[in-house]
Amino acid sequence: MNFKIIFGIAAVLCGLFSASYIIVGGSHFPMSQWPQEAFQGLIFTIVWGFGVSSFVATAFTLLIFFTIGVVSYAIGYKLASFIPGQED
Repeated sequence: MNFKIIFGIAAVLCGLFSASYIIVGGSHFPMSQWPQEAFQGLIFTIVWGFGVSSFVATAFTLLIFFTIGVVSYAIGYKLASFIPGQED
């Protein structure tokens, strides 16, 4: 694995953690439960706010987290090219 891929994966982890923190940061849950609580909280918000079925909300929430991961990877991969001393 080259440096850009590793940097992209680290950016994905940072992006997903940041999304979980934004959604669940003020709660009393331990950090190990944050991803699950963020996922379930977003499903609840979509179901309650828009009145859609839980299946549709789950699919949309998966799409949201997948999009956050892909965009974070792309940003991390691009930023890795600006670090000097790293070869392709």
